[in-house]
Amino acid sequence: MPVTKPPLKSPSPSPILTIPELEHAKAAALGTLVSLHSRRAYNNAIDSSSPGIALSRDLDSTA
Repeated sequence: MPVTKPPLKSPSPSPILTIPELEHAKAAALGTLVSLHSRRAYNNAIDSSSPGIALSRDLDSTA
């Protein structure tokens, strides 16, 4: 009798964060930085890696 493997579990879906949740996480991360230069650098890096946040901010400012 051949040994059968148990069926693989499908990976649980990762939570989808909304814009306010992402903004809160960004503010929390930037709040831990002491240096103004570090804050600017991290802020630019976050904005360039997550265009949804930057786009929503741009749309809010034009409204």
